[in-house]
Amino acid sequence: MDKTRFRKKLILVSCQCFFALVICEFALRLFKPARLVGISHMPCIYVRDERNGFGYMPNATGWLHRYFEMDNAVIINSKGFHDVEHDGLDPNDLLRIVAIGDSFTAALEVPVSSTWTQVLQKQLNHTRGSSAQVINLGLDGTGTDVHKNVLESYLQSGSADVVVLAFYANDVDDMRQKRLFREVYHDYVILYQSELQKRGIIEHIVNHSLSRPARWLHKNSYVCRAIMSRSSKYRLMRKNLVSPHRSGIKISEYTDEAWSGRVEETFCELTTLSHEHGFKLLVVPVPTKDDPSESMTRLLNYLTPKVRDELVIVDILPTMNELLKDEGLGYHQLFWKYDNHFNAAGNRLYGTALARMMDEHKL
Repeated sequence: MDKTRFRKKLILVSCQCFFALVICEFALRLFKPARLVGISHMPCIYVRDERNGFGYMPNATGWLHRYFEMDNAVIINSKGFHDVEHDGLDPNDLLRIVAIGDSFTAALEVPVSSTWTQVLQKQLNHTRGSSAQVINLGLDGTGTDVHKNVLESYLQSGSADVVVLAFYANDVDDMRQKRLFREVYHDYVILYQSELQKRGIIEHIVNHSLSRPARWLHKNSYVCRAIMSRSSKYRLMRKNLVSPHRSGIKISEYTDEAWSGRVEETFCELTTLSHEHGFKLLVVPVPTKDDPSESMTRLLNYLTPKVRDELVIVDILPTMNELLKDEGLGYHQLFWKYDNHFNAAGNRLYGTALARMMDEHKL
């Protein structure tokens, strides 16, 4: 074979490969297979807290993106919560409602205006013709003990007429584990239990840092991203939440055998706070994606009849089902496809259902 024929064949093969890559790139961008080329990016808004493990940095902004379906600019207010500013309002002229809970209350996946707490506020103001203020103290990745701590801190300088605890099924599991700290290291959100784990995670990030060209290719080419996803070396490019487990570091097992007793103790402390500060406590289990009654079932299983009788537990599911029927929606339309949290529709329905129940039962 002479050099001219070889050169022509080489050019032909190169062109075929180029067009094949272009077609693959186009197909990946068109269909967006989440598990193959999707990324999960947590907002870098966390700051370490010695009591609760972490909180949100006041006035911080971040970006939450997950598998092509979530894409939200997270804005934290001056008090350190995913909420509007509430300064300048006279508490004597309004109904003040404080919401506590985990990620379903914080609702970082949607804009502040679409959170269920803001929906609740708008609905109550519309139906009652008076001023209602709903303050969102939600903190993702936390259990009811932390929610109680957050409320205690708020009550040192603030007041409430009603406190809504949005209880989610895994809040009990979050109470079981040893305290997890969260903070930001460069563009990563790191989780750890000890300084030794923290150093190990940072060392893991440094050792697996990619060159600038590799980061550019991963960001701009879905074909390269798909190829890179097959190697553990590039996992940090797909998810910026880094735990000891992801870094190959052993995380401590649950060691507190009395954790189940703390569940009841925490609810008793919440009841005591309601008496001391004169607010009505509403416990509203959040329906889960796979089992709508799971949160209610788990809550009742961990409380004795005596403690349950002291609480106002609101079953919101029947009202949500009524609203779903009225709007012609299916239950799973309230949740993200690749995530178990409420989307904007879920937040709207939960907030609307809670407002309706509060009006009907004069809560």
